[in-house]
Amino acid sequence: MSAVADLALPEHLKDDPGALQELAELEAIFEANPLEAYNHPEIANVFPSYKVHEKQMAFHAIKAPPLGIKALIAGNRSGKTVACVVDDIIQLVPEELLPAHLKPFKKFEGPIVIWIGAPKNDTHFKNTIPLLRRFLPKAALKQGQFGKSFKSQPSPELQLVNGSSVAFKTYDQDLDAWAAAEVHRVHWDEEPNTLNSRELRTEANTRLVSTGGDEIIGMTPLLGMSWVYEEVWKERDRNPKVSVTQMDVADNPYNTEEAIAQWSSRMTEDEKRMRLHGEFVHLGGMFFSEFNEDIHRIEPIEASHLKGQEVVIGIDPGKNRTGVVWVSFDKDNRALVFDEFNPSEAIVSDIAAEIKRRNKEKWGLNEDKLTYVIDPTSKNQSAINKDEVAAAYSRSEIQCEWGKNNREAGIIEMKRRLQEKDKDGKPSPSLLFTRECPEAMRQAREYRRDLKKADEWAAVPQTDTTRWDVLDAVRYSIMCRTYELPGEEEPPLQPPHYDSTYEPAFDPNEFLIEAPPMGDLS
Repeated sequence: MSAVADLALPEHLKDDPGALQELAELEAIFEANPLEAYNHPEIANVFPSYKVHEKQMAFHAIKAPPLGIKALIAGNRSGKTVACVVDDIIQLVPEELLPAHLKPFKKFEGPIVIWIGAPKNDTHFKNTIPLLRRFLPKAALKQGQFGKSFKSQPSPELQLVNGSSVAFKTYDQDLDAWAAAEVHRVHWDEEPNTLNSRELRTEANTRLVSTGGDEIIGMTPLLGMSWVYEEVWKERDRNPKVSVTQMDVADNPYNTEEAIAQWSSRMTEDEKRMRLHGEFVHLGGMFFSEFNEDIHRIEPIEASHLKGQEVVIGIDPGKNRTGVVWVSFDKDNRALVFDEFNPSEAIVSDIAAEIKRRNKEKWGLNEDKLTYVIDPTSKNQSAINKDEVAAAYSRSEIQCEWGKNNREAGIIEMKRRLQEKDKDGKPSPSLLFTRECPEAMRQAREYRRDLKKADEWAAVPQTDTTRWDVLDAVRYSIMCRTYELPGEEEPPLQPPHYDSTYEPAFDPNEFLIEAPPMGDLS
């Protein structure tokens, strides 16, 4: 974030007439075109007080493909709103008005239409509109004045000399207000916070089809695991149309450590994660909040590591996807999830063939010494040929035992293993994951309670992108090597009951005892 006010001459030049003249000329240039002063690397070499925001420049460098989205997920006061507005300006104005250091970021040619959405009109008048006024070159404005290009009634709109325009929308408007137009970009200033936010986004996206337009969003994730989390954040590494830049409050070079510390001193840990670091935090119901990849993740292992260990293969079959994990247990019953398989096709014969291939070729495992455990609810599921899933695995020479599907007991046991400490009180978890199991770790980070249900152990429903199948396979595997079921107590022993007026039914086992090895002669 840069401005003319950031320019200050070094002490030894403050009385230098030549330096003062050059500063006055620079100020005139920046007054006419504020983009010249925005994150300009050469200015930083001259003025010590001037700083370049590297994360803002990284965001500008991303060019979303047609119908793609680039997101700036950021902490408060990190400079995200400035970055998004300047990115819009780069696309709105003619290329000749862009300084050399911003020209590579221009994507659209000719006049374009941008919609900027915000929760309320007040947000526009407090945030986006003042920033447009601050950074737009005067040559882009009618008669060089912002007031001549902007009108607030009947709804806010900005018209530039070259024909580009900006319409300001609010999330509380009817869907009709987001229809019947052709636009080149939809800019979300913070995430839509309405119940129909997904429908709102769908309606807005329709406006981009004929132009091959894009979306940008700048937001601090204060709404928890929302549609941006599901459709943007989680897709960032697997969908080429989605790009995400994460920005920390400390990435803004104008924020000092002292100011950040003072501002955040009364925040909760969850608030710090959201407001300082731009992290998604589910504000309630995370089952494995103690999971930490710095503690629970290790490097991939070699096949020789498994020598002398027991290996359990957990299977969680579904109609569309199946989760498979390989878990080893050492002599101290410490568990390591060392491989995973999460196919999108639930064809038992193909899955079984891949499991056996990995067992032999990748890990050198002896099939006779393996334990397979499967989700017991698969008794009620049908495979491709309408038989039970477990029976289908059996025909593929994989004999499964039924897993313990008590979710409460399984979650408590996994938490116990994740939280385990050594005698000195240092973390020493007995459940670890290797880097070869990214999906299992992702699901562990996201596994959470369904707050809409009374059952406090019910997980949120699975969808195409919200999956628990791999982690559930881990849970079944872990419960195979548990000698006590957490949360389950054995029923108390009942003392014998005698009643002189009642003779109980004959029990043939009542007096049955095991005979000694040599009978009465022992």
